[in-house]
Amino acid sequence: MKLFIKFLMFVVVLGVAGLFFIKKPDGAPWLTASAFIPDVTPIKKMLASVKRGSLTDASQNRSGKTQVYRWQDKDGNWQYSDQPPAVAKADEIWIDPDTNMIQGLAAKTEVEAAKSPAPSIPLPMTVAPSQVGKLMDDAKAVSALMDKRNKEIETLSDGAGRK
Repeated sequence: MKLFIKFLMFVVVLGVAGLFFIKKPDGAPWLTASAFIPDVTPIKKMLASVKRGSLTDASQNRSGKTQVYRWQDKDGNWQYSDQPPAVAKADEIWIDPDTNMIQGLAAKTEVEAAKSPAPSIPLPMTVAPSQVGKLMDDAKAVSALMDKRNKEIETLSDGAGRK
């Protein structure tokens, strides 16, 4: 068995190594070492731009960003569009699509958390507080029913075991 496994491993290694030597119709090998090496040029470009400080520069290249126009309508509401409005003067905004535009929630300080009373009932509840009494009565009824059935099963098993 060990000899068979060694033979199979040899065939697999030979098959993979053969792809480095067997040529395609265009003369290039089917497999090259460069297929296993990742392309790191985008990472190098990003690191070079960070070193130059171009990411924080105000006059940075706007490629890859979305142009948006913002203006206030006659009611004072802010309007946004990718097309400039014909009726009002609009501010031109460049938005990076990789930026999170949703404002985060403000965290409560320890003092604010201590001032707010802790809820005595964990939320969200699946039952309305007005129905809790009925729910408890139903649970007690189910418990009594299960106790009755367990006693019946015990009496049946005691009677069957004695025969």
